[in-house]
Amino acid sequence: FDEMATATFSIAEIVRDLRVFARTDVEEPPEMLEVAELVDQSIRLVGREVMSHGLIERDYGQALPRLVLPRNRVMQVLTNVLINAAHAIREVERPVHRVRIHARADEDFVAISISDTGPGIPPESLERIFDPFFSTKRQEIGTGLGLAISRSLLRKLGGDLSVESVYGDGATFIALLPIASKEALRTALTRASPIRGAMVRRR
Repeated sequence: FDEMATATFSIAEIVRDLRVFARTDVEEPPEMLEVAELVDQSIRLVGREVMSHGLIERDYGQALPRLVLPRNRVMQVLTNVLINAAHAIREVERPVHRVRIHARADEDFVAISISDTGPGIPPESLERIFDPFFSTKRQEIGTGLGLAISRSLLRKLGGDLSVESVYGDGATFIALLPIASKEALRTALTRASPIRGAMVRRR
């Protein structure tokens, strides 16, 4: 019975991921996002899985710019990377495991890096880590689509997802999120506030 339940769950997970992978172009309206709030919301969703094996450390830097992006799309990426980190720290024994989240910005992008103290990624796997159906996880806990979906989503939003790893010392995934233009911020602010929008239109 347990084997049948596991197989059924795995099939359902694959079907769900395939649907997402096939529909990364589905429109979702962008909204104004605060980086710290966005990351905190993602941690609330999946943080328990991480904290059952290690600590979460956060460093959001100072005065991060607001983003104008589809909230659910970005959260899908962040939660997927956090779950990957939770899986990674289960794979190796250490005195204390940590998942570190840093957010920094330059003129064009906000970079959110998520680092884990897992086993890292073998050099021969680094170039394939974002390939659909490629996975370094055990077969029962991964479909090999999560990272491919995440990179595809970010690239469609004008960002990207990359990885750095020293095998044996953990891995760091870096999500680049494009900073909104002034016009995009103005549009998002108008959409979020109907009263303000009416005032802008009257001017």
